[in-house]
Amino acid sequence: MRDLGTEVTPDDLSDLVTGFLSGLDDVPGSNVEQHQAYANEYAIGIDAVQTFDEAGQRRKRWIRLLFKGSVQARVIAQAASVSEYDRLRPLVAPCMTTFMLGGRLPPATTGPA
Repeated sequence: MRDLGTEVTPDDLSDLVTGFLSGLDDVPGSNVEQHQAYANEYAIGIDAVQTFDEAGQRRKRWIRLLFKGSVQARVIAQAASVSEYDRLRPLVAPCMTTFMLGGRLPPATTGPA
């Protein structure tokens, strides 16, 4: 996570997607198999599934960028091979899809003292 120093709004989504996909295209052997972008009350986000070449191997990953206010979070699920990614994807999907950006929860209370 990092603070971008500027508020990100739904109006920025088109530029965010363009920059994100451009960066993925710079990866050797990149093939973006799918991507989506969204804005809702909880976050602004971009997801992509990408195959690429690294260290003589064909690899696959799911990348999620989330923006809330001026904060950006990057969540990645990557495997050593395409077949390993495909095998593990059902196990990592809950982690990738339930990550949320938000403030700290207030301390729990136990009632009147």
